[in-house]
Amino acid sequence: MADETADKLNQIVNAFTSAKSVTTLHFICNAIGSYVPFVSAAIAADAEKKQEKLDEIIYAVLKEHDDAIKCLWDALFDTRPTRAQLVMLFEEVTGLAFPSDPKPNQCVYIVLNPLSVLAFDVYKRLGWMEAVPYGYSTMQLGTGCSIGPQFIEDKKYGFGLGYSFALVFKEGFFSK
Repeated sequence: MADETADKLNQIVNAFTSAKSVTTLHFICNAIGSYVPFVSAAIAADAEKKQEKLDEIIYAVLKEHDDAIKCLWDALFDTRPTRAQLVMLFEEVTGLAFPSDPKPNQCVYIVLNPLSVLAFDVYKRLGWMEAVPYGYSTMQLGTGCSIGPQFIEDKKYGFGLGYSFALVFKEGFFSK
């Protein structure tokens, strides 16, 4: 199985390397092809034949490794939210490290830009957290103002009008 794959990959490499020497010939033939019609037709037929052979080799390699390619594709383009993404977002917004021993229903008081509220929305729908409006206070972010000593100002989007919230991580975040 490994020998077949190596052989097919060598065929692909050979197809590309042999194309370098043929490029000059194709250039010359294309230059005179407008004067001698059968030359351009022969070049087109030859190119089509090589392309078909290359397509067959590539298809065979892809077919053999279909499961591995599918796993790689899924890993690269998985868009489902993860706990790690929530932790990273929390750290970006608060400027604090995520607690090493977090407890369910523990509150972090913060003034959030509406863009940050939207970023947390996905995790709220999953039931991992809540952003509960707190005291309905607003303030201009980035001016050094403070609502109270326990409030953190949004660090990710530290501009514009901010609204006070209590970020609460729910039991669903901690269950696997």
